[in-house]
Amino acid sequence: MVYSFYVAFLFRCSPLILLLSLLLAPSELSAQRGRRGGGSAAGGARVPLPMQGVVITVHGKLKELKKKQLVVLGDDEKLWTLRRTSKTKFFRGDKEVKPFEIDLESVVNVDISEDNDLKFQALIVKAEPKDKKVLVEREGPPSQK
Repeated sequence: MVYSFYVAFLFRCSPLILLLSLLLAPSELSAQRGRRGGGSAAGGARVPLPMQGVVITVHGKLKELKKKQLVVLGDDEKLWTLRRTSKTKFFRGDKEVKPFEIDLESVVNVDISEDNDLKFQALIVKAEPKDKKVLVEREGPPSQK
């Protein structure tokens, strides 16, 4: 008899229990979530960190030299726009020179690293010496007449 009382009670109260659980469930679920993302203005997009300590070298011709940037046309025909800072040093051979002493269209090697905002920064610009003589190889011994 007691068993039938509990069964009758559950059948009468089950719609009420179901309704209360549906009303309370969304509020309990939202409280379990917490914050998502990094809270950035870009909608939670993550920005990669610069590669610290990695330096690459680009070989090509100096196309443009301004106060804040320089442009190099690489041997692979890629145009590199590089940031110029107070850390950027200019060399001709082994001697440090002023930036304006390097002519446009000069062949240069530029050591590049990534800045904190993921832009390329020129560290060292090395121009070939002006008095460098190019040796031409002959195809064979000189002919005798």
